Parts: sequence; C-alpha cells; structure tokens
Amino acid sequence: MTACRGAQQQSAGSFLNAWPISEAVNLYAAALRSRRKLLYDPEKMEITNYAAANQYLVRAYRKGFEPDSV
Repeated sequence: MTACRGAQQQSAGSFLNAWPISEAVNLYAAALRSRRKLLYDPEKMEITNYAAANQYLVRAYRKGFEPDSV
C-alpha cells in the first residue's frame, strides 16, 4: 500500500521484478517445443546451441498489429 502512496521502494509484485520469471518460463517453453536441452546466453538473449529454437523467443505480428502501429 505504501508503494501506491509514493514510497521509494517497489512492491515485491512489481512488473520490473517479473522479467526473470517470464524469461525462465519462455526458455522452458522453447526447450519443450524443440525437445532439446538448450544453452542460453543472457547477454545476447539468444539460444546458442540450437539456433532453430530462437524462433520461439520472438513474435511475428500480423499486419496492422505491430506494437509500433497500435
């Protein structure tokens, strides 16, 4: 509640704290779909040992629904 009132500390449920969990879940899904053990380079944000699995880490948007155009 104090975070809503302008406190400097973020709550534990902040979206800024959620990215590591989201990244882990996405990597788990990529490993399941590729049926392989994957090695991930977090600095480059890509899978290094099986390039075809990188397709599961990006999204292809339909025409007219790109984030820049919405």
